[in-house]
Amino acid sequence: MKELKDYLHLYLGCEVELNNGGSKVYNRKLVAVGGVDDELYCKLRLGKAGKGQLVHGIFLKEGRVKPLLRPLSDMTEEEMRGWALIAAPRENMTDDYIKKSHEDFLKQVSKKGLDAFEVNSGEFHLAFELTHYLLSLHFDLFGLIESGLAIDKTKLQ
Repeated sequence: MKELKDYLHLYLGCEVELNNGGSKVYNRKLVAVGGVDDELYCKLRLGKAGKGQLVHGIFLKEGRVKPLLRPLSDMTEEEMRGWALIAAPRENMTDDYIKKSHEDFLKQVSKKGLDAFEVNSGEFHLAFELTHYLLSLHFDLFGLIESGLAIDKTKLQ
C-alpha cells in the first residue's frame, strides 16, 4: 500500500492542498519534509520566498496534505523539448521533431502509463536525469493521483 510519506520529499516546491478540518486551502508550497518514525512533518510556505513569508510546520496526518501534481498527459511541447534535450541531445533539434516526439510520447503514455519509460541497460544515467526533470515539473510518476494521495492539478479551477 502506498503511503504519501514515501514520496512527499520528491515533490519539494510543489503546491499542496491543505485540509484544515473541512476547509481546503491551495495557496501553500511544500518547502521541507522531515521527522522520524511516525513523527513526520512538513513545512509549508504561504506566498513568495523572502522577507515577510509565512512558513508553518504541520504534522502529517492521513489526508491532511496532498501535493498538487500533473498527469504525464499534461506535458507541453516546451517541456518535451527539455525532455528531448536530456534524452537525445541534438544540435539541430527542429520544432517538427519536438512536435512529433510530443505526440508520440502522449500516445505511449496513454497506452502504457509509466511503462512508457523503458530504458536500455546502457542508459541508466538517462533514467535518473529524466526522472529528476519530470519531478521538477511536478508530474505524478508514482500513481499518487490514482491512489488518492495527490490531487490532479489540471482538474482544479
